[in-house]
Amino acid sequence: MSNVNRFLIWSIELVLTLNIISYGILLWNTTIPLRDSVSLQMVEHNQAIYDSKYAAYDYQDVSGSQILTAYRKYQNEPIFNLFVQTRHNGLRNFAVEPNHLTNTCSNFDYSSGALASGTTNCNIDELDLKQFGGSYYIPPQQRFSSTLIRDANNTVLGIYFKAL
Repeated sequence: MSNVNRFLIWSIELVLTLNIISYGILLWNTTIPLRDSVSLQMVEHNQAIYDSKYAAYDYQDVSGSQILTAYRKYQNEPIFNLFVQTRHNGLRNFAVEPNHLTNTCSNFDYSSGALASGTTNCNIDELDLKQFGGSYYIPPQQRFSSTLIRDANNTVLGIYFKAL
């Protein structure tokens, strides 16, 4: 009799243990979609926080003086270019790298407003942008339409300022 009692107790313990393990696995599987949802929301919030520093230039009309402000504001960004199309003394297109780390900018198609392959020299500093009569002068009162330039990973690489 004692062997039968031990076997019954062992069987009940085994069934209870398997039920507890099954319940744990069931709970784990139900939390996976929640975990994925929270992870996706965190990525979206991080992207929104990162993009907030560029919100003033995202599909906005700005003045030439705001371009100079952008030049100063983003000169500590490691990979960042300003692409400018101005109508001062005729149509002029140029790119500026505010941080002057490499003095090269990505090629840019000013007609489509998109990055092109390759790089170009863009050794232009703030004085060139403010020097009246210079090749890269940006009139403070001129109006521009600004657009953020993003790469395939949706990272902001620069701003395109198109003269209105």
